[in-house]
Amino acid sequence: MYRPVKNTGDTVAVPQLLFSRLNAPGAGEARFRVALYLLGCGGADAADIAGALKLKPAEVERALSYWEGAGLVERDAPAQPAVEAVPRPKRLTLHEATRAGEADPLLAMLLKELQRIYGGVIGPKAISLFASLYAQDGFSVDLILMAASYAAGKSITSARYVETVLENWRRAGINDAAAADGQLKLMAGREAREAALAQQMGLAGDAFTLAEKRKIAQWYEEYGYGPEMIEAARLAAGDKRNEVKYLAGILKKWHAKGYQAPKDIQQGDDSRNLRVESSRRAQVAQDDILAQAAAYVPMKRRPK
Repeated sequence: MYRPVKNTGDTVAVPQLLFSRLNAPGAGEARFRVALYLLGCGGADAADIAGALKLKPAEVERALSYWEGAGLVERDAPAQPAVEAVPRPKRLTLHEATRAGEADPLLAMLLKELQRIYGGVIGPKAISLFASLYAQDGFSVDLILMAASYAAGKSITSARYVETVLENWRRAGINDAAAADGQLKLMAGREAREAALAQQMGLAGDAFTLAEKRKIAQWYEEYGYGPEMIEAARLAAGDKRNEVKYLAGILKKWHAKGYQAPKDIQQGDDSRNLRVESSRRAQVAQDDILAQAAAYVPMKRRPK
């Protein structure tokens, strides 16, 4: 039998949580090295951990994500640098926009294409704003047209909405048509998943809050889960199956345990909830059938 040698020097308290996860699915050396390193130093950036432990950055990020989900570590909110507000130049007037369009064939083409997208003549305020987005803010013709097409597809004709989309893209580092196309496909995928989940929950398509939409996106894009895992979480949630916040807690725990498919849940500690809820639903279905049978009244035959 081995025992630890009594240490008279500095010691580090190791939470029981680490020992309970030694045999968790997907457990590896890197995961525990990262945890012990953080416990020893009190906190570090992912890049510093990777350098100190000679691990790949991706390995460190996966380990940190795992322990964050397990509740062992937490991530500091990124510091927001102080940015001096830059006054926006006064937008072009309709006369200035018209003159600019006469001098710049690209701007003239932009305004013509916008009319086609919106199915008719656009108003003077919209012309001024679109021309300003191109001439003053430096947005390319392709980007403006893509943002306008996206808005029109949602039946939104406001030029201000297009301005907001473009500004959000710029803050996200989306500065060309290829990046914008990728972003639009990402947004379309998110909207489709939100609509499908809302339908399963019996909710309107736009019922989710912004915070709930972020959680739903996290399930698919960060955890790598599909509809099967979401439905398994709803099954485990019982009466709270339509509460996004509650589902998020279940899926976060499963992600921390390394579950990637429903079969992993069946083999883990969370299988009982699934069995109980499945049994309950089966009983409800059986009760419905019996109730329908009891209510059945056979039709009397007419005398010949």
